[in-house]
Amino acid sequence: EIMINQRKTIVECGGGISTVLIAKLINEFSGKLYTIEHSKEWAVFLENLLKKYKLNQNVYIIYSPLRQIELSIGKGFWYECKCIERVIPRKKVDFLIVDGPPSYPIENKYSRYFAVPFFWDYFAEDFSILLDDINRQGEKEIITLWEKEYNIKFKRYYIDGGVAVYRRKEEFAI
Repeated sequence: EIMINQRKTIVECGGGISTVLIAKLINEFSGKLYTIEHSKEWAVFLENLLKKYKLNQNVYIIYSPLRQIELSIGKGFWYECKCIERVIPRKKVDFLIVDGPPSYPIENKYSRYFAVPFFWDYFAEDFSILLDDINRQGEKEIITLWEKEYNIKFKRYYIDGGVAVYRRKEEFAI
């Protein structure tokens, strides 16, 4: 997505190894990465790791604690919205990666649902959404809801836990 579809404003819900890999790509191909992380300790770890390897330019680690929210489909946890709203520009996000917040234990299985409703007004004209861990029941239900509520269609790839990808435009799909 980043190289082929030239994604320049990337939001990652939940940081990890992918944060480091994306930081390396945007340093080579330009762009900005906004990683939202609910764990203060993990956010600091990621920031230090990126600095160590000189990958911290154009990478913003946003510490955002979780808050319980009530949804029509059940309860869940989502990031503190004000922490995100202060940093991420509207109408610019062209790649949303949803790998957080944690959707376990099972009563938190809908925690990732709020990503698309929250970021819908942040999306650029052309954008992609990736949801990780689609082998789990909660994520399967979330994809179905997003497809119905936003009239979009995800492609599902069931390898190593699986991912689902929605692309507004299909020209350079991978």
